[in-house]
Amino acid sequence: MSTALQRTVPWRDLARYNTWEILKELSLPLPWLALEWFSIGQGWHALGWLAAFYFFLTGLRVTHNAFHYAIGLPRRVTDGVMFCLSLLMLGSLHAVQVTHLRHHRFCLGEQDVEGSVARQGLWETLLKGRYSLCACTSTHGGSPAAAKSAGFAQNCWGTQSSWVPSGDGWRIPSCKPTAC
Repeated sequence: MSTALQRTVPWRDLARYNTWEILKELSLPLPWLALEWFSIGQGWHALGWLAAFYFFLTGLRVTHNAFHYAIGLPRRVTDGVMFCLSLLMLGSLHAVQVTHLRHHRFCLGEQDVEGSVARQGLWETLLKGRYSLCACTSTHGGSPAAAKSAGFAQNCWGTQSSWVPSGDGWRIPSCKPTAC
């Protein structure tokens, strides 16, 4: 992007929110959640699935700002927001926060689980989908040693919702200890 074009685009990344913006940000997923529940209740499954998709996208937007504690709320309240969204989105967003912050710390490096997809080709990414992040047998771009040195691993389904601490790092109950 040219510098002249960049100057024409208003940029407010991780800026402080005023009260109205905080309320607007937090309520962004709510209409989609309500539409999802209403549609499913009415038997309108196609609309319900579409609303669920948009609820998930808008929930991820709120979650991303919460990962960085950039919603404009105190830390404990932000953690509460992530907890509530974890329940609604059926996943541990605090666990995802760990991998996301590591993504910023080790951007596109060996310990960047989120960025590991960038090392794949287009067809490999499309064929593997979300399972490309499976870390049970191939963590951090195929290096179980890197996963062990990083002190954590993901479960075999590519999500972070069932991580548990163990004596030598993070283990997944469903994975064989020797594979992670």
